[in-house]
Amino acid sequence: MLAIRILNLLRRGGSGVGMLLLTLGAGDGAGAQNPLPVRILTANLTSGSQSSYLDPGVRILQGLRPDVVCIQEFNYGDNSPAALRAFVDAAFGTSFHFFREAAPGYDIPNGVISRWPITASGSWDDAAAPNRGFAWAQIDLPETTNDLYVVSVHLLTTGAGVRNTEATQLTSLIATHFPAGAWIIVGGDCNTETRAEACLATFKTFLSDHPQPDDGGAPAREGTNANRQKPYDYVLPSFSLTNFLVPVVIDARSFPNGLVFDSRVYAPLSAVAPVQATDSAAPNMQHMAVIKDFALPVGSDSGAPVILAQPQSQTNAPGATVVLTVTAGGTPPLAFQWRRFSTNLPAATNASLSLTALQPENAGDYTVVVTNAFGSVTSLVARVTVQAAVPGEIVVLAAWDVGGLSNYGPSPFAPSTQAAHVTVTGWTRGAGVGTSGTAAGNAWGGNGFDAGTSSAAEAAGDDLTFSITADAGYTLTFTNINRFDYRRSNTGPANGVLQYRIGEGSFVTITHLSYPTSTSSGASLDSIDLASVAALQNVPAGVPVTFRILNYGATSAGGTWYVYDVAKSSAPDFSVSGAVNFLAPPALPPTLGQLGFGAGQFQFTLTGTPSSNYIVQVTTNLQDGIWRAVRTNPAPFIFVETNALEGAQRFYRGLIAP
Repeated sequence: MLAIRILNLLRRGGSGVGMLLLTLGAGDGAGAQNPLPVRILTANLTSGSQSSYLDPGVRILQGLRPDVVCIQEFNYGDNSPAALRAFVDAAFGTSFHFFREAAPGYDIPNGVISRWPITASGSWDDAAAPNRGFAWAQIDLPETTNDLYVVSVHLLTTGAGVRNTEATQLTSLIATHFPAGAWIIVGGDCNTETRAEACLATFKTFLSDHPQPDDGGAPAREGTNANRQKPYDYVLPSFSLTNFLVPVVIDARSFPNGLVFDSRVYAPLSAVAPVQATDSAAPNMQHMAVIKDFALPVGSDSGAPVILAQPQSQTNAPGATVVLTVTAGGTPPLAFQWRRFSTNLPAATNASLSLTALQPENAGDYTVVVTNAFGSVTSLVARVTVQAAVPGEIVVLAAWDVGGLSNYGPSPFAPSTQAAHVTVTGWTRGAGVGTSGTAAGNAWGGNGFDAGTSSAAEAAGDDLTFSITADAGYTLTFTNINRFDYRRSNTGPANGVLQYRIGEGSFVTITHLSYPTSTSSGASLDSIDLASVAALQNVPAGVPVTFRILNYGATSAGGTWYVYDVAKSSAPDFSVSGAVNFLAPPALPPTLGQLGFGAGQFQFTLTGTPSSNYIVQVTTNLQDGIWRAVRTNPAPFIFVETNALEGAQRFYRGLIAP
């Protein structure tokens, strides 16, 4: 049976700090252990003029009593081991552990401070920032099955493009070095102007920015820089951690989204002693502290699901089948729910998701939520991209010249000419088509078309077929069957049906045919439109399109029908036209190089997929969202603008041209 457990969790090291968690558990709860409360704080709380921690920042850290801290500009006193140890002892406690990166030239290093042992740590070089890196630590959480992996970051102020480059680099490093399904926190000073920046979109492929902490005021504010206008600082948990988020509770106050702590507005300060009201307004105070709290499963609750193998992003041609698969562990039974852009997909409740007959509307970001009795976990984003076809010119896809044939012609009968990048299976006689008796020369066909109806002809195999298939990397668009020449005997079939089939599907009728002429000189049929048949447009590579002619109504089993060389020339007597469309790979997102200024003008380089078109847009106000296109060009190119509006504020971004 299910039992409701109300757990009152008292945080270590401080009186009056607790949280209330309502959970559902299996059985009567016997033997279950309380979740482990973990408070994670990100802090760029230096003040004064030396990028160093002074009394105001220390007091804030003392009052908020975090368990794990992603700390930036980790300087104190003379930065000797003794000074750093004294700082950690004063701000957190003598039992706390810490790692501070110390590469040459790192004058504002990042670090990680932890209540629990740090079993491994290090620093990855930030290719864009010479004076700090990405500090990481593996923390041994007590009685949990997962360790906590923490990365402390401090992105550059240079520009949004550079910050996204840093985020992309860090995302790759984490994927390479941290285990699948790990509990991960990326925390720190991202210097982001808005939450819409590209670096956050990059992080959000495996981290969550929700909920977004605020100060609990009325109105609540999310800004974390000194004047509270911009969202600089973040605690970003991996999707495997988001199910364990709980409100930040301090004394009698609860902050359901997490807390942006500002001593100027927080009350009562007695709950966060020894913080003083002026601490967040100290001279040159950098930012506000940001907190998120978690209740992590331990003991018998540690059977929560974990993702062992993530679904993978894929790029495929229209019409293809895409299979997204997740491998998960945890206490069974496990339930699965696939989502597209965070919306549940109906009946998508297996470990694999199949998308058949892929179309552009299937493109998007897919995740899967895995759930059991102990919790749930959300996978990383798997992006499905549908390749766009570059229209080719209208050409003859396949053509047959029957001049010179005798004895009804071979079966299959290969085309005389065919377009590049297609495979053609030539004209083939069905099982009911005979080749007895005398055959006309310069003709391809047969006899036996004596069924009375098209359905009877289908059942008897009184058909003639050929197929055309696009090679890998291409799609096919069919426009028409050109005017073609036929000949029938006076007892041959007077009627026919033209049909098509995509792959192994059923045949579909295009039009009914009539062969009124029975003279030995033959006759011609007008061109047959295929462009209006939706299924014959952009047929993906590897999928054969089979055309079939069912002939019926002969007055004698010996009555003949042929594709015939009426003109007695080398010109095609039957041909199909259309386009072979090239599947261009999707363009990569653009990257804007660092801004350069000189000789009264400034410039940057936009790079992306070579020859793909990109747009540069400009705005003078990020808040109003009005962007003006100033240049469209194939990548790579250098964007140059004269500083005619000296002093005007301008922002630039690059987009893939539609």
